[in-house]
Amino acid sequence: MRGFLLIFTFVLALSIPVSALAAAPKKDKKNKASNQFQANWAIEEEVVAKAEGVVGKANQAVDLPMVILPIFDQYGLSNYVFLAVRLNLNEGQDAWPIREKSHFLSDALIRKSHNAATGLVASSEAIDMEQLQTLVQLAVEPWVTKDRVNSIEFTRMDLQQ
Repeated sequence: MRGFLLIFTFVLALSIPVSALAAAPKKDKKNKASNQFQANWAIEEEVVAKAEGVVGKANQAVDLPMVILPIFDQYGLSNYVFLAVRLNLNEGQDAWPIREKSHFLSDALIRKSHNAATGLVASSEAIDMEQLQTLVQLAVEPWVTKDRVNSIEFTRMDLQQ
């Protein structure tokens, strides 16, 4: 008798999910969940930007991830600067191959800045911008040639005290 009840329970357990699935209503494609929306704002901004002619300049720039560079003085390490770097490319240059390497470029910049011979030397809380430009050019030179870069811009700079 126990065997019969065990088999009956097993068969009953297998048959319930199958019948429940067979009786489940089919989803109508018109009745989507109310929390799923298409982001039309991105498409509208893109159209507005193209109309204004702003897209061309954005396609010619490569923003590197934020880097933290050491600053040395005559006694050694004195401070750190938090820096956001933008490489403005020349006309006709494709930015995507350089954007794919942006993490390598920021790593090269950090490595080059920790070298005592090429690191940033500050005097009385001021950074020499020409030295900083040269440091960035030297760091990215193996990946990006000088003829591809029009200018180097520092979009954010914060000197910690």
